Amino acid sequence: MPEGAIDAVMDAADTMTSEHSAILIEAPHGIASRVADAATAYSQRDKRYNISALAIWEKDANPQRHIQWASHLAEQIEPLSGGGAAYVNYLNDDASAAEVEDAYGGEKYRRLRTLKAKYDPQNVFRYNQNISPG
Repeated sequence: MPEGAIDAVMDAADTMTSEHSAILIEAPHGIASRVADAATAYSQRDKRYNISALAIWEKDANPQRHIQWASHLAEQIEPLSGGGAAYVNYLNDDASAAEVEDAYGGEKYRRLRTLKAKYDPQNVFRYNQNISPG
């Protein structure tokens, strides 16, 4: 893991705004990294680490401080990411259509959109990082 990422994670741990929050570090490997990128909708198979700030809190008069804490860690590690988009399952509920498309990548997103138009043209299954059917 790059030293800058370690420093960012340690800083985030020191400045955590809630005892319920967490920093998730995943190291995908094994079979997940041996599947061809185009074989499934899941991307980022070539990435060595996935770091996520989980801002979790109970009632708070200033919830924005927790969100800012998580956003700050994301901003710190983004330049170290080597490019690429977020993992789609970890996008926020308010992720834009462009962020969802970027998470999948253009070609995968187009394939998924074609499937969505065929099997869910009314967009019934839309309460997630939605792919619009058209």
